[in-house]
Amino acid sequence: PPQWSKAPFLFSGLCNSPIQHIFTRYAEGAGIREICRELNKQGAKRYRAEKPFTHQIVRHILSNESYVGDKRLQKKPPCDFLTKKPDPTQPYSTNYLTDDHEAIVSRELWNTAQERRKSEEDAREAGVRRQGNSHELYGRIFCEQCGEPYVQRTFTKRAAAQDGNRYYKVWCCRGRRNGNGCKNPNVADAELVERIAGIDRAVITCEGEVRRFD
Repeated sequence: PPQWSKAPFLFSGLCNSPIQHIFTRYAEGAGIREICRELNKQGAKRYRAEKPFTHQIVRHILSNESYVGDKRLQKKPPCDFLTKKPDPTQPYSTNYLTDDHEAIVSRELWNTAQERRKSEEDAREAGVRRQGNSHELYGRIFCEQCGEPYVQRTFTKRAAAQDGNRYYKVWCCRGRRNGNGCKNPNVADAELVERIAGIDRAVITCEGEVRRFD
């Protein structure tokens, strides 16, 4: 099986190393937990610990610039000589070296992964917490009035429908559902899916309009 001697991992799979597999699958849109399952199923080994890959380890790898050939000097404040811990009160400066050593992943693949990480961080700051079964539009639609994300909910029809379907799906402002005073309207699921086609991120206006959000 192929092995990659310059990384602190041993791996046999579609890519030459777990590092390449992690970045490739993440750039393709795979979730971190899904990537962990794939690595552990393939029998990938961490060099310094006979333990399976975890969510925390994969997230750290995706943020480590060493794998693209760069190096950041002085990442943390100097350590206090008594506590032996970084002292945040001490001034320090960091230096970023580009192409300092041989890369494991390409610059293009690294940039794609970092763009996705930045997008996910922005979504978390906006209150979006995606799960494995989250709708693909969740985190892409926001309320123009209060800024909260829109979420999909299923309601029961008051009158029986002709087709026998008692339920219907709508998108609601999460802030309004939580009672923050927002009055933005709900939008039917089918209508929203049709109107958001081709738009990466959008906001719902007070009039129920879907507008591109850049």
